[in-house]
Amino acid sequence: MIKERKDLHFTIMTKRIKRAKYFLPEDWGNGYSNVTISVSVEDEDTFLERVPYLLELKAVEKTLMIAPLLGEINLFKLLKPGVDISYINCGGENYNNARPILYDNILKLSKDSLTLGIPFYFFDTGAFLIKDGKRYFIPKDKRYSQAFLSDLSHN
Repeated sequence: MIKERKDLHFTIMTKRIKRAKYFLPEDWGNGYSNVTISVSVEDEDTFLERVPYLLELKAVEKTLMIAPLLGEINLFKLLKPGVDISYINCGGENYNNARPILYDNILKLSKDSLTLGIPFYFFDTGAFLIKDGKRYFIPKDKRYSQAFLSDLSHN
């Protein structure tokens, strides 16, 4: 269906990026122009475990979904300027017992991705945000707008 519907763009997001190469079609080559492959990571351990598989995978567009962000991530451990990553999305957790997102970790990702030349989108604060040592509850209807107002996203 993906191959036939070139009028649509598909995003394949997975935590199991290690398995992706086994499920790509025979004619995949360098990827289909209408497909983005994205890997989800939550912290530095999952970043170091999953991202190398994304980097070795052939795809027209590759992205990172860092959500929910649960710890500091040093992007420079695997990424260099000019790396084949189209953009990074980042957000918090949104459940009843959601773990908080630390503003300082988001700020670091934003600055580091700017240094790397990778667009960064902080799209969701999650239910709880910790900034300057203070824990904030963000109502569900404000999580996207508060992330936008943080001015941490960049192209």
